[in-house]
Amino acid sequence: MRAVRSLILTLVLVAGFAGVASAQYSNAPGTYYNVGVGVVPAALPPGSLPSDLPALGPDLYRGTLIVVRNSDMSYTVSYQGETEQKAKLNASALFSSDWVGIKMGSLVVGTSLESDVITGIDGMHLLTANINGVGTVDGAFKRVIAKFTGDGFTYPPTLTKFNVNPAPGYLR
Repeated sequence: MRAVRSLILTLVLVAGFAGVASAQYSNAPGTYYNVGVGVVPAALPPGSLPSDLPALGPDLYRGTLIVVRNSDMSYTVSYQGETEQKAKLNASALFSSDWVGIKMGSLVVGTSLESDVITGIDGMHLLTANINGVGTVDGAFKRVIAKFTGDGFTYPPTLTKFNVNPAPGYLR
């Protein structure tokens, strides 16, 4: 659960779920390259994660973020990235038409200050999210598979699936 919330926060998908100021967020449709996703649980608000979950990160993924405005005015967001070690992260999410977007900024990941990283996401309007990635869990590369569902106006969304498995092959 900690891995999932961290990934959803830093991804599509969350520093700043509540009280989203739309001037700081963007939901502009398009394809964005070299977007960073940092897995940094310490960047989450206190109490966001249960204390009994495994240690995560730090991991930095660089990749492509795609934002699409659907015909029903909802938003589909997807991300594909990888770490310097070639560990992959794939995430997709569907948000309601009220979604205000993501916030980009700088974030310390490990000992490095990284720019062009997702630092916030309007998770209040999440309908579904799927995460499949390899990252650092308790100091070793492992695969995290997670699924969230929401109603588009209540936070937090419900975690409906969460698995941590050994990393496959060479981190794919």
